[in-house]
Amino acid sequence: MKKMYAVLLLSMALFFSGCPFGSDDKDDNPLIGKWYLYRMTEVEYVNGELEESYDQTYNPVWDNYFYAVIIEFTDKKMITYDNVYSNDDYYYDEESYEYKNGKLIVEGEEVPFEVKNGMLVTEWIEEDVWDGDSYRYEETMYFKKFEGELPPASWLSPIAGDQYEADNSYQTSTHLTVGANFQQHTLTADDIDWFSFDAVEGKQYLIIVGSYMDTYVSLYGPDGTTYITYDDDNERDVAVDDFGYPLESVLYWSAARSEKLYFNVQGYNASYKGYYIVSVQETNMNLGKAASADKKVRETKFRNPAIK
Repeated sequence: MKKMYAVLLLSMALFFSGCPFGSDDKDDNPLIGKWYLYRMTEVEYVNGELEESYDQTYNPVWDNYFYAVIIEFTDKKMITYDNVYSNDDYYYDEESYEYKNGKLIVEGEEVPFEVKNGMLVTEWIEEDVWDGDSYRYEETMYFKKFEGELPPASWLSPIAGDQYEADNSYQTSTHLTVGANFQQHTLTADDIDWFSFDAVEGKQYLIIVGSYMDTYVSLYGPDGTTYITYDDDNERDVAVDDFGYPLESVLYWSAARSEKLYFNVQGYNASYKGYYIVSVQETNMNLGKAASADKKVRETKFRNPAIK
């Protein structure tokens, strides 16, 4: 299973660090209102050297606040709404808090925070030593004001199929142009989406899927039935530029001949449903048939200009 970059919940609030901001006047509490998770950055250092970094932006138009956290501050309560694995099932938690002298106090403990440029910013830092190596993990989360009803209407009804249905077989697959911008698609319960692309002899390709749910990709031959290979969780750790969604699959393929190939995208189990984006990109990598021993592949960089 993939490494889950879980959204920071209230249970982790005591680990926040940052700069307190606010007024001594309770009426000037800058936290009052509803905030939705907009962006999350993660940085990991090993022995003081940068190991990995991620910058994920949540798109409220495409995502419909799917797999998101919304925090509501009333005068006395701090309420967390967390949409986890299915858009019609969400987590709810409520705690008392106190805002005093510019500080946020939850369950008797101070939770430092910062409000700047209309955003609520929190930072979590964890340091550890294991097997002689030192590790430092930094996670910064940015929340914007949310003006809608809670929970959002999109969380209360099953997600609908997308414009590409029915694409549940290779015969009805959606054809993707190599190098084109990402397409947005939807997986409903028990859904599987099929795609095709034209491979050229001697070229290398990356099939890339990003989503807030756990998905995987399976590649098939030109007859649509001969299984070739699959990728789950970007097993080769191929690095591509951030494109607004957590990276789920990067399937590498080196074409031995020119032919149309098929692949499908599905949830890790049949109950997974949600939004994802998919693209096929040509690359100058040559990873061979086996997974690379060096799992820090950095040669391919691209960005979807349609996603800011």
